[in-house]
Amino acid sequence: MLELVTPTDPAPPGPPPTGGRVSRHELARDRRIWLAHGVTLAFLAVATGVLAFAVPAFDLAAMLAFAALLAVGAGVFFATSPPVISSLESHLTLISVYGFVGIGELAYAPDWAVPLGAAGFVGTLVALRVETTRQIVAHLVAASVCLSVPAVVVGADSRGVLGLVAVLAAVWTLCTCCVLLFEAVEEQGRQLEKRLRHDPLTGVGNQRHLSELLTASLEHHARARRPLSIIALDLTNFGALNQELGRAAGDELLAQAATAIASVVREQDSVTRPIDDEFWIVLPETDALGALEIQSAVHDALGQIGTGVEDVPTLSAAMGVVSYPRDAVQTGVLVDLARDRMMTDQERGRTNPVEAPVGDPPPFVAVTAELPVAIRGLSRRDLAEDPRVWRIAALAFVVIMGFVATTMAIAPGGLHPRDALLAVCLLVCAALTIDQRPPAPAAIRNHLFVASLSVSVAVGFWVLQPDPGVALAVGVFAAPVIAVRLSSRRAIMAQLAGATCLLTLVGATGGLTEELTRATLLQMALLGPAMWSLGLSCMFALELAEEQGRALERLVRTDQVTGVGNRLLLEEHLAEAIDEHAASARPLSIVVVEIVETFENSRGASELLLRGAAKALSDAIGPNDTVIRRRGHEFVLVLPDAPPHAVDHTASAVFASLADLNSNGHRVECVHAAASFPADGSTADELLAAADLRLVHAGAPVGFKRRFKSP
Repeated sequence: MLELVTPTDPAPPGPPPTGGRVSRHELARDRRIWLAHGVTLAFLAVATGVLAFAVPAFDLAAMLAFAALLAVGAGVFFATSPPVISSLESHLTLISVYGFVGIGELAYAPDWAVPLGAAGFVGTLVALRVETTRQIVAHLVAASVCLSVPAVVVGADSRGVLGLVAVLAAVWTLCTCCVLLFEAVEEQGRQLEKRLRHDPLTGVGNQRHLSELLTASLEHHARARRPLSIIALDLTNFGALNQELGRAAGDELLAQAATAIASVVREQDSVTRPIDDEFWIVLPETDALGALEIQSAVHDALGQIGTGVEDVPTLSAAMGVVSYPRDAVQTGVLVDLARDRMMTDQERGRTNPVEAPVGDPPPFVAVTAELPVAIRGLSRRDLAEDPRVWRIAALAFVVIMGFVATTMAIAPGGLHPRDALLAVCLLVCAALTIDQRPPAPAAIRNHLFVASLSVSVAVGFWVLQPDPGVALAVGVFAAPVIAVRLSSRRAIMAQLAGATCLLTLVGATGGLTEELTRATLLQMALLGPAMWSLGLSCMFALELAEEQGRALERLVRTDQVTGVGNRLLLEEHLAEAIDEHAASARPLSIVVVEIVETFENSRGASELLLRGAAKALSDAIGPNDTVIRRRGHEFVLVLPDAPPHAVDHTASAVFASLADLNSNGHRVECVHAAASFPADGSTADELLAAADLRLVHAGAPVGFKRRFKSP
């Protein structure tokens, strides 16, 4: 077995970090969102205490008791960590929030509607803190009852009831939109998990999945005192077939082999491809005898795959089988023993014991294996342009307009001329939502829509007297809309600050002219902090989703063994580079480098050499160039602005850098070929095909042993 000595250079690039999957559970545990609600309760507690002494009409004892209750609730938020989703603590948190608002309605009587602004938290919290649809609906129904009963007890009039209904409609709408948001984030998280632990070429598990699976499975079977078996499999004739048929056909053979293996194992078994032409099968609850039966079935399945080569009718494989606890009890020992038995099987020449099929071998279609689907990370733009959220917002606006029209119609004394101003604001918002296509965050229509919401809130408080509950509902709904529809913290905070300034201006003007009632002024004073808390909470949740999206984009385009780019990045990056250089009439070159001979050793040695090769190639190229591991031990260098005559200089630098991988007399060899745009092709496929053809006819690999002297 080849023993490698690592070079003294900086460590080669390794596998990319796994990152953390952002799920509903992750968002529910975000302390920033938790503290934002605590700050809001603390502000309401202070405001209630001040108003208890400043406004003689309020019941002093009731107000102080409510302020003390709010202070206790805020203290709980500050002193504790966010509870687990759907836990008893989460349910109690939700009950306390809408319970506080219901108690506040009684405490603020006769101005019972003042604390309704805090009800806006119910929609977002319910979507965040409970998981199932049944639990969500149950909490929304309970919240609606808790908010409605006090209003009936204190004797709310018809306009007050309409305002309450508008607030409840906003709560339900907010909850629905937040659920859609969280579902999108969780779906992205599932995609991230899948990409991190599955081989994009074959669809089976990758090296990371195998490592985690072996550790977890062995721990489980040790506790249960049950057997566990592992099959290590190497396609012994794949290397020669890959050279004869071409790399694309070799990829297709690997995909067919993975499909064949997966078709004969059981549902509870796991198939992985950690590297190149090596497959590992983990067999839970299986002893050595059961593993041998599955090994035979795998041999039969591989024997049905035609290679397209006359002298080599089917794929052949060497296998090593180990069982826990018969052979070993430690993961590392089991893995080493399985690999040793696989290599021993290969050395003895026991390929496929099943006789070749009678007659012609199955046809083989040499096509390029399917690349992983390009995944673009979830961004604020995707959420803002989600048609479902946009349609819900448009529907909510239609409902709000209906409430406003009804409120104006039943107003004592008929319509006031200033009602026309609110009608104009709402018509502008409605006109901006008529188009079924959501506007982009940077579009003028989007900024007009967000601004019109803020203006409508302020004007609504001025117009809808003496019970501006509908305006309160719009204000509660406006904060999350601002967070979703704007793409930066600066823009979000600017819009929240603008809405707060409008509320302050209308409140100060109306208070001085005595055109606004005391209850309206108090609602406006308490709505501002509620909007900030809701908006910032939504902003934090969206930033978590975007951070996960960026990690997903990087990981999907990163080779997990070497840390450089993978085939998906090659296809995208090369196509973009060609388009850019075609527009500016600049040259572009690629160099395909294949490292050979050293990859017949153990998997660990192969991985170490791959990482070392990736590091050496990265050191040899310029800062604007890109290294990509295309397949197996083949790398592609993308060299922007490099004319054909400059490729020789890059090749010399590559040779010099790769020579440093030699140590203790070990030999590292490579073969390379180049292609340039536009001389060798005008598309990515044409350039790669030209380089591949030249690689096939490049001759013997270039050795570096003469360049390197062992210490």
